[in-house]
Amino acid sequence: MIAPAQRAAPQVSLGLVAAFLAIVTLTVAVAIWAKPILVPLVFAIVFALTLRPICGFYERYLRPKWLAIVATFITAALPIAGAIVLFTYQTVSVIDALPTITEEFQESINRIFLSFSERFDIELDVSGSDWVRKRIGDALDEPFVYVSGLVAGAGGLIGTLLLIFLYTFLLLLYRSPIYHFILGQFGHAGRRQIELVMLDTQRMSYTYLKGLGTVMLILGMLNSLGLMLIGIDYAFFWGFLAAFLAIIPYVGTFIGGLLPFLYALSTTDTTWQPVAVVALFTTVQTIEGNIITPKVVGASIRVNPLAAIIALFFGGFIWGVEGLILALPLTAILRIFLVHSTAFRPFGLLLSDDLAERDEEFLGNLDAPHYRVVNFFRPVAQATFDVNESVSVEGDLPDGRKVRADVGVDVDVELEVEEESPAAAHP
Repeated sequence: MIAPAQRAAPQVSLGLVAAFLAIVTLTVAVAIWAKPILVPLVFAIVFALTLRPICGFYERYLRPKWLAIVATFITAALPIAGAIVLFTYQTVSVIDALPTITEEFQESINRIFLSFSERFDIELDVSGSDWVRKRIGDALDEPFVYVSGLVAGAGGLIGTLLLIFLYTFLLLLYRSPIYHFILGQFGHAGRRQIELVMLDTQRMSYTYLKGLGTVMLILGMLNSLGLMLIGIDYAFFWGFLAAFLAIIPYVGTFIGGLLPFLYALSTTDTTWQPVAVVALFTTVQTIEGNIITPKVVGASIRVNPLAAIIALFFGGFIWGVEGLILALPLTAILRIFLVHSTAFRPFGLLLSDDLAERDEEFLGNLDAPHYRVVNFFRPVAQATFDVNESVSVEGDLPDGRKVRADVGVDVDVELEVEEESPAAAHP
């Protein structure tokens, strides 16, 4: 006869909550502290996933494997190197002219204040207007200082790029054993799911980076052509700088249009040219967001804007500019892992770009106890049972007689069961 002896009440464990918060805090702290190590490695992983199809193509015809990897790097680097050479040529000219540009910009601010005072017949306090002009000038000079800082830090950037190159080369060289190692960490039943996750991740990385490079090239040409027609100096530099900054969603687009506007405001004597620059970048970004990017990049990222903006804030907080660049692809990879998982699928759908169409699914197929967040912080309920039974044993003695005995058995059995509270069962 089996009688229940003890049953644990399902409730949230403060210990599990504290452990989760401690793990998250430690992970963020380690990510910030280990930024010089992790950032090149993460970039290399994304690049290795992107270049894998090209490398696989060359490996069919080239032996040994390292030669195919070198051919892959050359194929990917040629268009990038050409753009960098042209961009760097004008960058040096812009940096040399920065002091002059800054002075001209201050003069433009003075002209604006003077024109404002004359038009509205307002006599501005000299000390106050000087203070305002100085603050506005300092604030709007920051983008030019930022560009100068990028060029000044080119040495460190080259070192980081070399490290990324080395990591990417080695990841491509050892990708097969690394892949098999990852599969070996899962049972045979779950390996098919992991293969699908890895395949989707590789496709997303390849489609995203290839499309992003194409979009940057198109944006650079459109921006540069428009600035040349408006009559802005160094049109190629400002146009492709805005295209390169577009790799940082939302923020990069704004900065990319602000820089040539400030330059036009500083170096031109007309009003229509700065206004034309604003109109140009507004038009180009509208075309890019509604036509170019959807057609070229497609739905490779599949992350909704809310999740993207939150990811950008976290990426910028943890890794700065590098975090802003990596935020979207890492969020897309996280979404793939979550969607393919069993318990965390709702979190993956919460990041998806079709979130608005999945409204009813959260109270449909995903309305189950093991999907609820609170159940991750509940201890596994334990039930202890006392088993009292008698067992009959029969046997033959050497002289042929039969013997039978009743043996009493007293065993304690503990079962682990995942419980759901009544409140959770009826939301």
